[in-house]
Amino acid sequence: MSLGLSKMTEDAEKLLDQGRILPALELLKQARSMTNIPVRWLFLTFNIGVLYWDKLGDGLSAKGEFLAAANAQGTEFDHPAARVLRANAIENLMLSASSFEEFDDFTAKLCALAPEMPVVSGLPPAI
Repeated sequence: MSLGLSKMTEDAEKLLDQGRILPALELLKQARSMTNIPVRWLFLTFNIGVLYWDKLGDGLSAKGEFLAAANAQGTEFDHPAARVLRANAIENLMLSASSFEEFDDFTAKLCALAPEMPVVSGLPPAI
C-alpha cells in the first residue's frame, strides 16, 4: 500500500481502537476512493463491510459492501489474497442471507470459488 493509504488505514485502526467508529469508517471510505489497485480496493471494501457489520450492526450496508467484494471480477483479482477476501465476503453473505434461495445462491458461488471452505464443505448434502 502506498505511504498515504497505509497511513490512512493505520489511522482508521487507531480511531477504531479509541471507539471512534464513524470517523474510522469515513477514513476507510476515503482511502478506498483514492486507490487505483484492485486488490487494495477489495481489501478496503471487505473491511468496510466488516466494520458496518461488527461495529455498527448495520447489516444492510454490510451486505452491500460484501456484495461488491464478492462480485469483484477480472484478472487483477486472480491473486490468492483476493480469492480469500472474496470467499470470506461470500461466506458473510451466506450468514446474512434473507431467504433460503439467497443462501443457496451464495453457497453455489462459494462452492465454485473455494469449495474447501469449512462453511460449504460441512453442509449436509441435498436430499
